[in-house]
Amino acid sequence: MTWEFFLKHWGQFSDSSTYLEGRIPPKKLFNALQTYAMFDTVDTIYMLYDNTVFGSAKDGLVLSQEAVSWRENPLCDTVRIKYKYLTMVEHDPLRAPKKLIVNDQEFNVILGDDPPAIAAAICRVLRARMRES
Repeated sequence: MTWEFFLKHWGQFSDSSTYLEGRIPPKKLFNALQTYAMFDTVDTIYMLYDNTVFGSAKDGLVLSQEAVSWRENPLCDTVRIKYKYLTMVEHDPLRAPKKLIVNDQEFNVILGDDPPAIAAAICRVLRARMRES
């Protein structure tokens, strides 16, 4: 995924718990990379969603050039799915507005100014990327 592709599908959406490339605080990026956003190769992170109460970003979700990665909380496993392996992206804004399901793996957007809108924006990007494959 390119930065231009990401921006086209992310749109103008903004939230206090989401950070875009070039504006991701270094400490948040470091914590995410150490806990759940570990990559095989150098990868550009386009968006970081911080799912922590105190803002450490040790739990959350990242959309990168190559994959989506997340850890919902310290008791959950880390999930990493390369875009070329995306088979399903679900988000039901009426019945489960904060939940994303990606390849049968669940992630709940808990914090932020508008968690359902964050989930919808992430879903929009992932569905577009899945269609491109």
